[in-house]
Order: sequence, then C-alpha cells, then structure tokens
Amino acid sequence: STDISDIAQLSIFIRGVDSNLSVTEEFLALRPMHGTTTGHDLYEEVSRCVNEMELPWEKLVGLTTDGAPAMCGHRSGLVAKIREKMQEENATGELTAYHCIIHQEALCGKALKMEHVMSIITRTVNFIRAKGLNHRQFKAFLTEL
Repeated sequence: STDISDIAQLSIFIRGVDSNLSVTEEFLALRPMHGTTTGHDLYEEVSRCVNEMELPWEKLVGLTTDGAPAMCGHRSGLVAKIREKMQEENATGELTAYHCIIHQEALCGKALKMEHVMSIITRTVNFIRAKGLNHRQFKAFLTEL
C-alpha cells in the first residue's frame, strides 16, 4: 500500500510453526518502495530482508499476497521470482501461494451476489480505521463486550 506521502510501502510478515505446533507470527519489515513496484522490485526487497535475517529459503512453504499482478504474475511476479529462488537453493518443497483472506472474502461476496453486505462491511471498517479515536473507541467497545 502507499503512505500519506504517496510512497509505496511493502509490509513483510513471517509465520512459523515449531515442533510443538505452536504458531508464531512476527512483523519482519516495512520497506519503502521508491520508484517502481514490479515483481522484480518486490522480490529484491523480500530477498534482501530474508537474507539479512538469515532465514533459510528451504523452510519457506507458503506466500500470501494481495493478488496484484506484480505479486502473482506467472513469469515476473513476486511468487514466480521466489519459486525460481527456491529452485536455485534446491528447496525440495513446493511453494503454495495464498490470496489475502480479506480479498478472498471480497471476491466471494461478489461471486455470491453479496455486494450489499460487503459494501456495509467495507464502509464500517473504513470508518473505524479512518481516525485513531474511532479505532480506540471501537476497541474499548469490544473490550466491554
């Protein structure tokens, strides 16, 4: 997404599962993307981040994206570039690419002719997230419930 100064920001999260099947999710990095945001540009930033953190490529099994062509393109998207990298590293597992759950729900709502429901949900979420006060009040409301 882009920030208020119109600079694209790439958010990178990592999720891991240990031998006890405990799931851990961590914010890995937020990288500003000056200039273009092609699949190659995105791959370079993700790759740099993975290498800086000394994470093993062969442990990567899944990648979730927002579905933009730069992310999902079959030849030059981020998913394709990471699959190439995994082949170079001789990773034996197959990379599973997931579509963002929020976008999946929106697509499902369209397919099921539920736009009238999804539009209300979208407006509500946008209202809550538009201002810090709205968000704080909503969190307080949920805590009370």
